[in-house]
Parts: sequence; structure tokens; C-alpha cells
Amino acid sequence: MAISPAWAGDIDAKKPEGSNTGLVIKKGQKITIGASGWVKRGKEDYTLAGPQGVAGKNDGVAVLKGRIGGVEFIVGNYLIDFEAPADGELLLYIADGPTKYADNSGSFKAEVFLPAGNDGSGFEDLTNFIGNDWNNWKTGDATTRATLENSQCPSRVLQLMTYPGEKNAGTVVHKTLTGLQAGKEYHFSIVTKRIIGLYKEPRLSLEADGATIVPVTNLKEKDVWVTLTGKFIAKSDKAELKVISHESDSNGNDYQISQLKITG
Repeated sequence: MAISPAWAGDIDAKKPEGSNTGLVIKKGQKITIGASGWVKRGKEDYTLAGPQGVAGKNDGVAVLKGRIGGVEFIVGNYLIDFEAPADGELLLYIADGPTKYADNSGSFKAEVFLPAGNDGSGFEDLTNFIGNDWNNWKTGDATTRATLENSQCPSRVLQLMTYPGEKNAGTVVHKTLTGLQAGKEYHFSIVTKRIIGLYKEPRLSLEADGATIVPVTNLKEKDVWVTLTGKFIAKSDKAELKVISHESDSNGNDYQISQLKITG
């Protein structure tokens, strides 16, 4: 049986901040990362680079790097069973000079795997829609036309297209999460992006047991995966989780969700 990645997405060469995977990693936890693709660091052809380094050069300077809790490390083409150097969220980025990103182009595709039984969190509920598995998430009043669609990376996404005369604001998806420990802190995250990129921007927030844990966030850029992450304290052995849309306009306001995850 194939193992699904805990996170999969693109690392844009134009973005100094890279991509926040939303994965909360503990120091010493083992993680595996694989990456592929080509980018240009600058406009000239000779600046073509893969995750491991610049094409045609043996300088050993990896282009794809990671950061956890402010500690940087080399990723390159892959890392296998790498022990996290600190606690924090995992961020992946393309290394370049501080003022040089504007001339870059392209992106790497990366996948992150957390070995079974060594996730460092003790609890994980992951939904990535592979195999059309909704994992008990239900559509809400703002998702009358929600569909599962094929995608290059990740391979399956929940697509939300909006239409005139329909209720496009409200609950996007919701779930009663069970198996929690009362009084314990949990992290709830989604990976989402704006599509088409015209007119109104999607505006999303996250709720746990009726309380907002991620404030209203605009998805401003087209085809850029964004991770929204919040935390909550479980009141009992279950919690009501929701993704909320705050934009009712059907002009624009189209988006996808590739992953919903709770860890703790």
C-alpha cells in the first residue's frame, strides 16, 4: 500500500519566505522529504538549478533548504529519516541572495513524509482526499457545488466554485473529531489556494467548538498554496471543527483545499 505524504506542494523560486507546510514538528522527530523539478535563479540559462544544486556545477551548494523553529538545514533532492533540529513548523524555501528573488522563475515540487509511529505528536487526523476519502468531513451550507478534482501535486483536491444566487458564505466543511483528550492542546490546519484569480478573493477562517482559531484570511495570489494553522484546547473527547467562508460574492471567490489536519 502506498504511503500518502503528510504534505505535498510547490516551492516558488520567487518567494524568499518559501512554503510553510503547516506541519508542527518536534525536536528529534524523524522526517523524510523528497523534491524534484528545475528553477532559474536569475534570468540567464546557466542559472538553471535543481534541488541539489546548480546544473553543470559541482560546488555542492544545495538550492532547496528547510527551516524548523529558526534552525536551517539542507534538503536538496531528498532527506531520509532526518532528525528535526528543533521544535516548530516546517518551512521549505529556495536559497538565493536576499534581493535576488524577483528575477527567479519556476518551482520545485516537494513531498514530506512522517514515518508511522514516529510522528512526534501522539495524535494525527489527516484528510487529503486520496481515494475520494472525505474522512468524515461533511459539506456545509457554503459548498453546494463542492467537487473532488484531480491535481498534479497534490493528486486530489476539494474544489469550491461559486455561482450566482447561491449561499457562498458560511460553513465550507465541518467535522466532529473524536478521540481527543480533554484539556490537551491540538493544532488544526488546512492547505488551500485561490484558483482562476479574478475578481473577489476567497476569505476563510477556522473554528473549533464555535471559537475562531484562525482569523479571516484573504487568499490573494492565484495558484499559491497557503497553510492556515490554529490551535485549541479540547473541552472533552471530541470537538466540532469548521472551515468558514466569509465571501458571499460569486464573482471570483473560487478556491481549492488539498489537506485538513489535526495533530496534538
